[in-house]
Amino acid sequence: MFMCFTLGLLDTPDIPSVPAECRRVLRPNGRIVVVAVSKEGKEGFMWHASGWTHRHFPTLMFCRPIYARRALEAAGFRIEESRSETMWAPVQIVRARK
Repeated sequence: MFMCFTLGLLDTPDIPSVPAECRRVLRPNGRIVVVAVSKEGKEGFMWHASGWTHRHFPTLMFCRPIYARRALEAAGFRIEESRSETMWAPVQIVRARK
C-alpha cells in the first residue's frame, strides 16, 4: 500500500483511523509506505511556513506537517525504514510492515 501526501490532508483527530484501517485490510506481513510533509526533524523556515500557511490558508496548501512515523507506530505497524528528505519542506518517507 502506498500513500503520498494523503494523511496531511486530514483533520488531526481523523489521522489515526486511516493507518488503523490500512493495517486492518492489509494481508498478514503486508507493507505500507507513507510519504508526508514532516513535523519531525529540523524546524527550519519552510517547516514553519508550511504549517502557518495551512492554518491560515488551508485551500492554498492542503498538506500540512504531520508525524507519519508516529501514526504508523500507533496503528501497530513495525517500522522497517524511516528517512527524511528535503523538498520545498521536510518530507518523511516511512516503510512499515503489518
